[in-house]
Amino acid sequence: MIRGGCYCGAAARTAERAQQLLEKLIARGQQRGELSPDFTPTDLASAFDSLSIGTINRWLFDDTSGSLRDRMHRAGEIFLAATTANAKQRPRKRRKR
Repeated sequence: MIRGGCYCGAAARTAERAQQLLEKLIARGQQRGELSPDFTPTDLASAFDSLSIGTINRWLFDDTSGSLRDRMHRAGEIFLAATTANAKQRPRKRRKR
Protein backbone atom coordinates (compact mmCIF):
# COMPACT_ATOMS: atom_id res chain seq x y z
CA MET A 1 0.00 0.00 0.00
CA ILE A 2 1.17 3.53 -0.70
CA ARG A 3 0.48 6.29 1.82
CA GLY A 4 1.45 9.85 1.12
CA GLY A 5 3.82 8.81 -1.66
CA CYS A 6 5.69 6.18 0.36
CA TYR A 7 5.48 2.43 0.42
CA CYS A 8 4.28 0.74 3.60
CA GLY A 9 4.43 -2.83 4.90
CA ALA A 10 5.14 -5.65 2.47
CA ALA A 11 5.42 -3.27 -0.49
CA ALA A 12 8.15 -1.31 1.31
CA ARG A 13 10.08 -4.46 2.14
CA THR A 14 9.80 -5.70 -1.45
CA ALA A 15 10.91 -2.36 -2.90
CA GLU A 16 13.84 -2.18 -0.48
CA ARG A 17 14.94 -5.72 -1.30
CA ALA A 18 14.71 -5.03 -5.05
CA GLN A 19 16.80 -1.87 -4.58
CA GLN A 20 19.43 -3.81 -2.62
CA LEU A 21 19.64 -6.53 -5.27
CA LEU A 22 19.97 -3.96 -8.06
CA GLU A 23 22.73 -2.15 -6.16
CA LYS A 24 24.55 -5.45 -5.65
CA LEU A 25 24.24 -6.30 -9.35
CA ILE A 26 25.53 -2.87 -10.36
CA ALA A 27 28.44 -3.10 -7.90
CA ARG A 28 29.38 -6.47 -9.42
CA GLY A 29 29.31 -4.92 -12.89
CA GLN A 30 31.58 -2.12 -11.69
CA GLN A 31 34.01 -4.57 -10.06
CA ARG A 32 34.23 -6.52 -13.30
CA GLY A 33 34.87 -3.33 -15.27
CA GLU A 34 31.61 -3.68 -17.20
CA LEU A 35 29.97 -0.57 -15.72
CA SER A 36 31.47 2.84 -15.10
CA PRO A 37 32.69 3.57 -11.57
CA ASP A 38 31.80 7.26 -12.00
CA PHE A 39 28.71 6.90 -9.80
CA THR A 40 27.86 4.83 -6.74
CA PRO A 41 25.78 1.67 -7.11
CA THR A 42 23.07 3.40 -5.06
CA ASP A 43 22.96 6.36 -7.46
CA LEU A 44 22.87 4.13 -10.53
CA ALA A 45 20.15 1.90 -9.04
CA SER A 46 18.07 4.99 -8.26
CA ALA A 47 18.57 6.33 -11.78
CA PHE A 48 17.59 2.98 -13.28
CA ASP A 49 14.46 2.84 -11.13
CA SER A 50 13.50 6.39 -12.14
CA LEU A 51 14.10 5.61 -15.80
CA SER A 52 11.97 2.47 -15.60
CA ILE A 53 9.06 4.07 -13.76
CA GLY A 54 9.25 7.18 -15.93
CA THR A 55 9.14 5.10 -19.11
CA ILE A 56 6.08 3.24 -17.88
CA ASN A 57 4.32 6.45 -16.79
CA ARG A 58 4.96 8.17 -20.12
CA TRP A 59 3.60 5.15 -21.97
CA LEU A 60 0.53 5.02 -19.72
CA PHE A 61 -0.36 8.69 -19.60
CA ASP A 62 1.34 10.64 -22.38
CA ASP A 63 1.70 8.46 -25.45
CA THR A 64 0.16 5.01 -25.51
CA SER A 65 1.22 4.31 -29.07
CA GLY A 66 3.88 1.70 -29.56
CA SER A 67 4.93 -1.22 -27.45
CA LEU A 68 5.86 -0.82 -23.79
CA ARG A 69 8.32 -3.65 -24.31
CA ASP A 70 10.06 -1.72 -27.08
CA ARG A 71 10.21 1.43 -24.96
CA MET A 72 11.64 -0.43 -21.98
CA HIS A 73 14.24 -2.05 -24.23
CA ARG A 74 15.24 1.37 -25.58
CA ALA A 75 15.41 2.86 -22.07
CA GLY A 76 17.68 -0.02 -21.05
CA GLU A 77 19.91 0.61 -24.04
CA ILE A 78 20.20 4.29 -23.11
CA PHE A 79 21.03 3.45 -19.48
CA LEU A 80 23.67 0.91 -20.45
CA ALA A 81 25.23 3.17 -23.08
CA ALA A 82 25.60 5.91 -20.49
CA THR A 83 26.89 3.67 -17.70
CA THR A 84 29.35 1.69 -19.79
CA ALA A 85 30.93 4.72 -21.45
CA ASN A 86 33.81 4.94 -18.96
CA ALA A 87 33.97 1.27 -18.03
CA LYS A 88 37.19 -0.66 -18.48
CA GLN A 89 36.34 -3.37 -20.94
CA ARG A 90 37.91 -6.67 -20.02
CA PRO A 91 37.72 -9.77 -22.16
CA ARG A 92 34.78 -11.88 -21.11
CA LYS A 93 35.32 -15.39 -19.90
CA ARG A 94 33.19 -17.96 -21.63
CA ARG A 95 30.96 -19.90 -19.32
CA LYS A 96 31.10 -23.65 -19.48
CA ARG A 97 27.84 -25.29 -20.34
